[in-house]
Amino acid sequence: GSGAAGGSPLSEAAPLSPLSAAGHLFQCRGALLHRAGRLEAARAAYRSAVRHGCGAPAFVGWALLEEEAGEHGEAAGLFSRGADLEPEHAPLHNAHAAFAERRGDTDGARSIFRAACRPGACGQARSFVGPDLSRCSALLHGWGQFEQRAGYERRAAVLFERAARLGRGCADDCARAWHALGSVRLRQRRWDDALEAFERGLAGSPRSSPLLLGAGLARASLQQHEPARELFRRAVAEEPRHGRAWRAWGVMEARLGEVEQARRVYSDGLRSCRGHAPLWQAAARLEKEAGEADRARRMLRAGLRDCSAGERVEGAGGGGGGGGDDGLLLSWAALELGEGRLAQAQQLLERARAAGGGGGGRTHQLQAVLLARQGL
Repeated sequence: GSGAAGGSPLSEAAPLSPLSAAGHLFQCRGALLHRAGRLEAARAAYRSAVRHGCGAPAFVGWALLEEEAGEHGEAAGLFSRGADLEPEHAPLHNAHAAFAERRGDTDGARSIFRAACRPGACGQARSFVGPDLSRCSALLHGWGQFEQRAGYERRAAVLFERAARLGRGCADDCARAWHALGSVRLRQRRWDDALEAFERGLAGSPRSSPLLLGAGLARASLQQHEPARELFRRAVAEEPRHGRAWRAWGVMEARLGEVEQARRVYSDGLRSCRGHAPLWQAAARLEKEAGEADRARRMLRAGLRDCSAGERVEGAGGGGGGGGDDGLLLSWAALELGEGRLAQAQQLLERARAAGGGGGGRTHQLQAVLLARQGL
């Protein structure tokens, strides 16, 4: 991707390939150049991809490039051209709606989904039975995610359920949709409905670690601890780097008073995913609640070292004090505050603010407790 446009293997191979294959080669070239920050060369590659019949994927890549360049009108036009050319291409509609959402146009994003799903817009949406049900399922799933981000969980649940039922032609799409529906039901504390959704997904994708975790969470919420334990065990066996599954299992054991079992779970999990900050936080909380403040400090110190130096893994992002360096620092500050070590707590809060871009609600809460303890 660093050579001149005319001298790369991709541009040399394209004229020798069938038309559509050449288009996809140019589209791949455009994506690589875009990632390298060479926008003009990427734009030319996307233009060639469209000329050589790539279609919707090229229009999506090109539109995202124009968005990055600040050419929002051009980007919107490219999304529309792609939709006119391939109205059944669900990823294009999802990307177009996400573009509108990023610009703050939630009504426009919703209109894009409605237009894509209207009768006659594509074969699948017309009757919800067709040659490739997974595409319409993917579109409905994308729409559900949009409604969820907008705060409309009931709408999202309806769309996720429709997506799951349509996704029977594609196991991956079906699993994603059932997982999304089950997650909504968990947040609504509808444990039986959540379990049903996860189990429906597992019927088609029995080795899905996210679905196994979801079913385990639902079982644990229903006080069915032994089945939950088995589901957590299967989830981490399928995906040893699934930090959320290790954490959920450990939290359940801790709540049941099984401190040694929880320690073993956290220890095994941290061997597999040392960059998962919430898992370090949970392990430190276990030690704090067991009265082992020094062990908790060692956990938090090790977590900061590994999460800062190593690769972060699934579900371990920072921001707002939920995970990452700022979350670990806030947990450590809370520990020191509880131990009466106010100067150390203040230093840790200052580090957390610097790591988290100013801090969120938990930072302010801990600072208020600290000030009260200091008599200020």
